[in-house]
Amino acid sequence: MAQFIPESIVAEILQAANIISVIGEYVQLKKAGNNHIGLCPFHAEKTPSFSVNENKQMFKCFGCGVGGNVYTFLMRQNNLSFPEAVKLLADRHGIQIPTGHLTAEQKRQLNERDQLFEINQTALIFFQDQLKSPAGQIARKYLAERGLSSDIQKQFSLGYVPEGWDNTVRLFSRKGIALKLVEKAGLIIQKERKGHYDRFRDRIIFPIINVNNQVAGFGGRVLDDTTPKYLNSPETPIYHKSRLLYGLSEAKDHCRKQDHVFIVEGYMDLLALCQYGIPNVVATLGTALTSQHIRLLKGYVKSITLVFDSDQAGIQAAKRSISLFLKEQISAQIMVLPDGYDPDNFLNKWGPDKFIEKSKKSFGMIAFLIDASLKANGDSIKGKIAVINELKPLLSQINDAVVQSLYIKEISELLNIDESAIVSEVHKLQPRITKPQKQLSNKLSPTGAGRQLEKQVIAMMLHCNDIHNYIEAHGILDAFKDHSLQSIGSLILQQPSPFDPNQLINHVDSQEQQDLIVSLSLIEQEFSKQQCLALIHQFERRINANKRHRLLAEIEKAEKKQDLQLVAYLQSQLCNLL
Repeated sequence: MAQFIPESIVAEILQAANIISVIGEYVQLKKAGNNHIGLCPFHAEKTPSFSVNENKQMFKCFGCGVGGNVYTFLMRQNNLSFPEAVKLLADRHGIQIPTGHLTAEQKRQLNERDQLFEINQTALIFFQDQLKSPAGQIARKYLAERGLSSDIQKQFSLGYVPEGWDNTVRLFSRKGIALKLVEKAGLIIQKERKGHYDRFRDRIIFPIINVNNQVAGFGGRVLDDTTPKYLNSPETPIYHKSRLLYGLSEAKDHCRKQDHVFIVEGYMDLLALCQYGIPNVVATLGTALTSQHIRLLKGYVKSITLVFDSDQAGIQAAKRSISLFLKEQISAQIMVLPDGYDPDNFLNKWGPDKFIEKSKKSFGMIAFLIDASLKANGDSIKGKIAVINELKPLLSQINDAVVQSLYIKEISELLNIDESAIVSEVHKLQPRITKPQKQLSNKLSPTGAGRQLEKQVIAMMLHCNDIHNYIEAHGILDAFKDHSLQSIGSLILQQPSPFDPNQLINHVDSQEQQDLIVSLSLIEQEFSKQQCLALIHQFERRINANKRHRLLAEIEKAEKKQDLQLVAYLQSQLCNLL
């Protein structure tokens, strides 16, 4: 892990950043005793197993096992490096990171994300200015014809880039910004021979803002029927379309307030809903919905409605999305608009009240799939068999037996088919789980009473600083069999006093070790020095007992060989253990 940021600064930021506030931006947390709990953002679950401890400033998921501190959370959630996570929190809390001692490469690593965000912000200001300029008249006319007010245009920071191949290139050249960095931001493209050209040309520009209100990328729409109609930024260090949703930065507070979100397919659909007073809406970025999108949204709402066009493409998109929702164990409603309508023109014709009224009649996921399949296959016996054949692969992927059973019951009632017959068909597709061979497992893994005792020693070191000197002086860690636990113990002894387990996580690269440190740190137990010493003595007795058994076996072998000199030496070693 890159440790070129001073330890004192890393510690200061940890003290300033409250883990409940930071994680609460991504996960709906509810107070439960000494902890806050919510649905884990890192795996699919229906019942909350994700716990955050404010006193120890750590999080732990008891479902998937992931744990850590505020830095490791941001690293996993936002795909950041350690220095980037530190920098993000430092900026948020107004803490300066000294850079005088850093090499040029270290400064580049620390600042590159910030530079890319600054480049995007500069581009956004340029695009907004162009929309207001004489050259933007054609774009303003287009937006007015689409019914978008100036307030909505301003709220979502819409812009325009004129015709031409080098408007953006010349902008950054004038400002003396390296074009390689602008290329890395996705705004310009390298020519085959020499030079660059603009990615976005003669397009309405939709800035894509992340939840930290930073410009991560852009979407562009043509003003005519030219293809491609929409063009988005490529994947960059700060733009990942599978993790970003258009409009979420504006919608997140409304989503939490209403505990509900609409998901639409395009920028214009989203802007139409917002203009008509429906602000709890997000849109995918020219790509299918992903598991990351769903996990992101479940941090804000419990109720989700997918809004799709009624054409075949819309139906197929809905089916793909339902598969993800089932895997993520999140329920959603499916709202299919009448033939020939998308959210934009539906609202323009019928208004927001009709839209909300129709949304309340949305299908449940399974009901939608059955309805779509029956329309395609008919409701004859053959048609119903086709419905079951379409649904059973989805149902077989649901790991929660109760959820799977409820969906099968719903299908049984809607199709008037015996429930047990559906169960039988679904189970045919589920892989058979073979029981692990316990003997082999025990031989291969460092489990058992010995490892458990070593874990207890590490837990004690995390909770009681007073026994660190004794452990070091008596070489307790040298006798550890588990190398992972041994390395954690060695790291603890290297930490300055007063020791903080939360900071230890920043020195560990292994996710497994981070999870273990968190698990042992969160043990709700008081460790007195007397209790700790008693545990250490128990550990020492176990070590000595193992040494005695080994020495007795070696003495027996030496006696059989009549090696009296070796016997005498081994017996002296045995006496030292008594």
